[in-house]
Amino acid sequence: MSIHKAKTKGLSMLEVLVSIFIATLVLSGLVLYMTTSVRANYFARKLRLATLYAEKKLEELKNTNFDAIANGSDRVEGFTRNWRVKLDGTSSRLKQVSITVSWADVLGKTHSITIYDYIYKQ
Repeated sequence: MSIHKAKTKGLSMLEVLVSIFIATLVLSGLVLYMTTSVRANYFARKLRLATLYAEKKLEELKNTNFDAIANGSDRVEGFTRNWRVKLDGTSSRLKQVSITVSWADVLGKTHSITIYDYIYKQ
């Protein structure tokens, strides 16, 4: 009768460590991707709201008595709106309006958008 030595099957310690290292790299990449994605979505949402608030202010100014349209500023839900109005050099019946909406992100960095338009006295 012959005695056979059984072969052990399984992973060596080195193979386990390499597998853990590779899994860590993959998971780190996923976390970085998710973080970047969340920040981009947050910024896009804020940019959309800022544009909406700028357009809303423009409509308010267009529905205001022409002679009462003047510079101003206000705050709306964490956004600051500043509008500047000046008579256009070509006509006293035309005012140029610029509306800037600014906000700070979670890191404290300030962002802003500006829209421009003209308001004509009817």
